[in-house]
Amino acid sequence: NHARVPFLPARTRSLLTDEGRISRYSTGEVEVFDLERDPQELRNLANRPEGRELRSHLGERLADALLDYSDIARPGVLP
Repeated sequence: NHARVPFLPARTRSLLTDEGRISRYSTGEVEVFDLERDPQELRNLANRPEGRELRSHLGERLADALLDYSDIARPGVLP
C-alpha cells in the first residue's frame, strides 16, 4: 500500500508587458524577464542585481493590477 499525496499545483500571479514579465508563485518563487533584451525568457533576473529595478517596477504594477481586479491573493500573501 502506498500513501497517496494529493497534487497541489502552485498558484501563479503574472503580469506581462512589452518591457517584461513577472510571475509570483505560491511557492515563493519569483520570475522576472526583460523581454526587450531577452524575448525568449532565458535569463531569470528575479534574484540578480541587474534585475532589481525591473522586479520592483513590475512588482508594483502587478500589485496594482491585483487590486484593480479585486484579486485577494496579493504578492507575499499567496496561500
